[in-house]
Amino acid sequence: MAMKSPVAHISRAVCISAALAIPFVTVAQVTLTNPLGSNVNSVDDVLANIIKVFLGVVGGVTLFIFVYGGMMMLMSAGNPEKVKKGQSAMVWAALGLLFIFGSYGLTQFIFELLGG
Repeated sequence: MAMKSPVAHISRAVCISAALAIPFVTVAQVTLTNPLGSNVNSVDDVLANIIKVFLGVVGGVTLFIFVYGGMMMLMSAGNPEKVKKGQSAMVWAALGLLFIFGSYGLTQFIFELLGG
């Protein structure tokens, strides 16, 4: 009887090992987690999260502009032009904030109409 090559022994061992490992591989369970968070299950949830983040950023910018206008008024040293610029910045920041709150209310209303 002829002697078998080492490659034949290795390939036979690999095939037997793979055949024995198949039941263990198929029994393994894989759980995938939602990369967007556990509370995000639809496109509506994604849009709602984007709107919340956007409103947070806009609120921060509005607060900065409001404080900037107040600082301009305080540091005006009686210069009526700088006082007027500070008041203008504060008024526009307040109007912008009202606009943002109005748009938020409108989007919430639309989401409720659509069944979200």
